[in-house]
Amino acid sequence: MALTQAIFGPGNDPQVSIKADVRGAGAETDLLLIPGGDFLLGAAFERLGPDLLLSDEDQSVLVKDYFTFEQAPDLLNSDGSAVVQGALASKLAGPVTPG
Repeated sequence: MALTQAIFGPGNDPQVSIKADVRGAGAETDLLLIPGGDFLLGAAFERLGPDLLLSDEDQSVLVKDYFTFEQAPDLLNSDGSAVVQGALASKLAGPVTPG
């Protein structure tokens, strides 16, 4: 799995952007590493077109092109102790078309 990280955002409010470049996406072993310790477990999930935005009051992570895969990759927290399955992440992010 290849991940590209970049810092972006205005002023002192940095965000982390992760390109969801997963080889063999949809295979049971595909995992995307989400930085921030247990941030993943308390984050709000939001669908922004093809991207997944994870956020809390202190930080946010934008996973670019997350919803472009046939089956969404699973998300792994940075210490490897928890996984949010791709299907659950998709449900938490909401429908493709609201309403």
